[in-house]
Amino acid sequence: MPQFSTLTIKDGSATPVDVVFSVEKLSSEQTVLVDRRQASRDMQPSVTIGFDRASPNRRTFKVKHSIAYPLVRTVAGVTTSNDVARATVEYTVPSSMTVDERAHLQALVANLEDATVIKAGIKDLDPLY
Repeated sequence: MPQFSTLTIKDGSATPVDVVFSVEKLSSEQTVLVDRRQASRDMQPSVTIGFDRASPNRRTFKVKHSIAYPLVRTVAGVTTSNDVARATVEYTVPSSMTVDERAHLQALVANLEDATVIKAGIKDLDPLY
């Protein structure tokens, strides 16, 4: 298991900025990383990484990445989070899958999310048709 204390991810600005996520919870089953730039936890974006090993009854590994992005607004001089945007990616990886096949699956997901036509659905709320 990789050992770390922070994870740096570039944001979506025109000139991307490094955002540092620090560990809130660290275990082999679930790790929670938090962007602590906001003062209150309910306003801090987070990434949750789940890992569920294969078992004799289920011959697949489950790897799940969940992102929570609070919408921080200032209303009448008070800064608060009034909603949360969420995204989830869940991998179901058969135990028979090779390292190369896992690499291809991960690249497919990452490259799909980076494709302009796919990003337009999120950034511009422009569906495929």
